[in-house]
Amino acid sequence: MLQYMKEDKINMIKDIIYVLYDLYNNNFQFILQNVNRENLVNLYFLALSNNPDNLLNYYKKSIINGSTK
Repeated sequence: MLQYMKEDKINMIKDIIYVLYDLYNNNFQFILQNVNRENLVNLYFLALSNNPDNLLNYYKKSIINGSTK
């Protein structure tokens, strides 16, 4: 299946999985219960559009801030 996906989509999935794993390991399970796939993808594209120095940290903070409102 991966051979049919574009490289940027594969990287997006890797980044999202890494950030979810990091949130889980840092005891943010309550946030993981409240997020859904659509929000994760939308926040990822929003993070990309802002061109942060560190995309993964920016994305992780976006998930945390979006879930604690």
